Amino acid sequence: MSKKRELKERVESLGDIRDILAAMKNLSVVEVAKLNRFIATQRQVVRDSEEATADFLSFFPFSLEIQEKADSQRICLLLGSERGFCGGFNDLVLRQFKSLEEISQNPELAIVVIGGRLAAKLTDDPRVQL
Repeated sequence: MSKKRELKERVESLGDIRDILAAMKNLSVVEVAKLNRFIATQRQVVRDSEEATADFLSFFPFSLEIQEKADSQRICLLLGSERGFCGGFNDLVLRQFKSLEEISQNPELAIVVIGGRLAAKLTDDPRVQL
């Protein structure tokens, strides 16, 4: 009798585990669907950023190679995230910019910032062009 009860409890336990796994599977399907929507949105953001950059460069054509010319001013364009959907994207942009010491430490560099949240992080920098 004891063995039969143990088997019955084991079967009930496995049934509970099956129900938990089914619920977890359903949650994961919902999360994957959400992520797919976010990925599509992020891809569109990347395309829009590339188009905006190309549009900007069409009005201000210059070589991306570092060239020292006495009569030209260097411009750095920083594109930030405005609504915070990208997590720490603005901090990442700022950290990447600061890691390029030969550019970021140049006192004659003009910085154009797109995005109010990123611009707020650079309010103390006199090189930021408004």
